[in-house]
Parts: sequence; structure tokens; C-alpha cells
Amino acid sequence: MAAAPPLAAPDDSFELSAVQQAYWLGRGSAEVLGNISCHAWLEFDCQGIDPQRLHTAVQCVQARHPMLRASFNDGRQRILAATELPVFDHQNWRQLSEAAAQEAWRALRDWRSHECLAVEAGQVMLVGLVQFPGGRDRVWLSVDLLAVDVES
Repeated sequence: MAAAPPLAAPDDSFELSAVQQAYWLGRGSAEVLGNISCHAWLEFDCQGIDPQRLHTAVQCVQARHPMLRASFNDGRQRILAATELPVFDHQNWRQLSEAAAQEAWRALRDWRSHECLAVEAGQVMLVGLVQFPGGRDRVWLSVDLLAVDVES
């Protein structure tokens, strides 16, 4: 019996799905409406979040799920052992006035909700915690749909 062909190329990269190919091409600067990624942005208002525990939890989730360590280059994907780019962003605005904190939030949301993560380096998700005046917290998530489907 002949051996089955390997599932991945010798460099451990593998093909993109048809949907991933469309997302990959669409984020390129050569496209008319390019330079933007197809990603999910979610926000959760809460309170009492411990920044270090959340950071550790995010790292555990990334370590557990290979596609959260995927890198995308030259129309192929590869699972990295680890990524060096951040997966967590913490902003402590407790000492700001409410108006200043809201203005800072608008600027952060405008930037992060339209940011193209560095998927070529394995940054396919970014989780953030903003600590507002008065003890309120907001957790946000940006995840590139190259790595996950929106239902995930």
C-alpha cells in the first residue's frame, strides 16, 4: 500500500480555503476597496475585571486554539508555535474625567475597530480591557476572519 501524500507542504504551510482567499485578496492595497480586513469587533461592558487574569486567560485561549496562532503569507497559512506580537491591550483611565475617558474611548474604538492586524506575523486577534472612571470596565475583541468564522 502506498503512503498517503502529506497534508501540508514541507514548510508546514497549507492552502487557504476559498473564503480565506477572498478575505486575503480583499485586504490588499491593490484592491479598489482594499487595505481593510474582514474582522469581528465585539464590546462587553462589565466591572471588576482583573487585568492580569484577563491577560493570562487570553494567552491560554491562544495557546489552546491553533488558528489563533496562524500566520498568513503569500496566500498560504501556517500555524506558529507562538506569536511575539501582543494579544492583549490594557488601558487604565480610572483617573481621567468621564468626558476625557469617553473621548479616549472614541479614539481607541475608531482606530482598533478598523485596524488590520498583523496576520503575516500571527496576530489574528487582539483583546482589550479599558478601565473607566467609576469602576466600569469594557472588554473588547478584534479577531480577523482569516482565522475564525464569524459564528465562532
